[in-house]
Amino acid sequence: MWIWDSQEHWFSAEMELEKQSTDHVVMLNKSGNLESLDLSSNKLSEAIPKDLGNLVKLHYLNLSNNKLSKEIPIQFEKLFHLSQLDLSHNSLGGEIPSQMSHLESLEQLNLSHNSLTGSIPKSFEEMRGLLYVDVSYNQLKGCSIPIVHRDISSNNILLDEEYVAHASDFGTAKLLKRDSSNWTELAGTYGYIAPELAYTMKVTEKCDVYSFGVLAVEVIKGKHLGDIIASLLSHLTSESMLVKDILDQRLPLPPPEVEQQVMTIVKLATACLHVNPRSRPSMHMISQSLDQF
Repeated sequence: MWIWDSQEHWFSAEMELEKQSTDHVVMLNKSGNLESLDLSSNKLSEAIPKDLGNLVKLHYLNLSNNKLSKEIPIQFEKLFHLSQLDLSHNSLGGEIPSQMSHLESLEQLNLSHNSLTGSIPKSFEEMRGLLYVDVSYNQLKGCSIPIVHRDISSNNILLDEEYVAHASDFGTAKLLKRDSSNWTELAGTYGYIAPELAYTMKVTEKCDVYSFGVLAVEVIKGKHLGDIIASLLSHLTSESMLVKDILDQRLPLPPPEVEQQVMTIVKLATACLHVNPRSRPSMHMISQSLDQF
């Protein structure tokens, strides 16, 4: 049961909500003047109440770390003043409503760790104020809007129980808008940041491609290459280079079929490290090459 009073004070911090569902909502505030609502880390279940869309003065809404399910209410489109929305770590399903692009004031959006399907709505390109978005750990396919992570590094790659790698920490991620210059402040981890960001603040998907190249070589080599990345490029592209020259010396040499795969990855990683961003392959091209293994 969700309750707030006529003074816009929310009573949830010490409430026991484990056995309550979002079907039972008691609104004692009829004026709709609530500006901040934090119900995170409770045990709220079932669907998000559509009535929350009537709280048109909300600036901050956090429903993360609950057990909420079903779809994101399209009524959220009425929350014109909302600047931060966190629905992460729930069991929300369905597609992301395209109506969310009406949230003109939204700056931070976290929909990670749910069961959302479909793709990121194309209408999100119209959200010019959106600075941060995290849609990781969902079932989204064919995202039509490019997203740059901006901090691909060994610290932000996690392995699941089947040793499949996943990118984490989307705190610096940014949507790339086709009609925008996409200029932003510097972000990332030293040693993985694309060299062009030393003289321009324009971020592109090729910045992540460079970081991926550094990470791929690091995994094969067994250590970060540090400041000698540039000097190693000529060595990595040498026709006479052998797997034993680049592979982590602590590992035994792989069988011939695996050796060929390693060499292919090294060549892909080297292409990612090209000083000219336009000469780097796209992540789609890299993905297609790796899918052949």
